[in-house]
Amino acid sequence: MEAKKFFITETGKAEVLSITTCPICGAARNNNLDSWDYVSNRWNKAPLTCGHGYWITENMNTTDDASNDDWQESILIRPEYIPELEALGYREAKE
Repeated sequence: MEAKKFFITETGKAEVLSITTCPICGAARNNNLDSWDYVSNRWNKAPLTCGHGYWITENMNTTDDASNDDWQESILIRPEYIPELEALGYREAKE
């Protein structure tokens, strides 16, 4: 089993890669587009319904043919909830 890990972003949030729900409680993103901070063909940011953080998706390969795009998803956890993430077995990744 792969170790549960997160990365600290420049803004102090914990980023957990390749997941689509909150790693703390399992909540999904808010699908109301009015609540999203940014929407584009390059990246999207939507709050999690639980308030622990955000769902982020970034297109790593924007092309003229959407079937060739490479979307990667992650969850950003607010700094005040990092202790909860660690209590669940997540550890900060050492680069």
